[in-house]
Amino acid sequence: KGFTQSGHLQEHQRNHTGECPYTCAQCGKGFTRCNRLLSHQQVHVGDRPVLSPVCGGRFAMASHALSHQHVHPSGQPYYCPYCGEAYNSSWGLRQHRLTHAGEQLLPL
Repeated sequence: KGFTQSGHLQEHQRNHTGECPYTCAQCGKGFTRCNRLLSHQQVHVGDRPVLSPVCGGRFAMASHALSHQHVHPSGQPYYCPYCGEAYNSSWGLRQHRLTHAGEQLLPL
């Protein structure tokens, strides 16, 4: 992957090294990028402006609302072939399938 600025390369490399130089002072959770820490800090404020369009549940961050959507099975085109759990993105399904890594499964 190519980068036009060395800072972008350094940020990208943190995805591989696990380095998290930005740490939340309230809970200690680490982040690879400053903007992700700033987004995370909304969780501690108590403000939950993002609504689930299905159930009206409230979330501090849009990413939390998006990951919550898996509890609403309609409209989710990605299903785990091993357990049937539904996801609204192929990435979510790929992440879920890692949970089956230790199990003896039939090939797809």
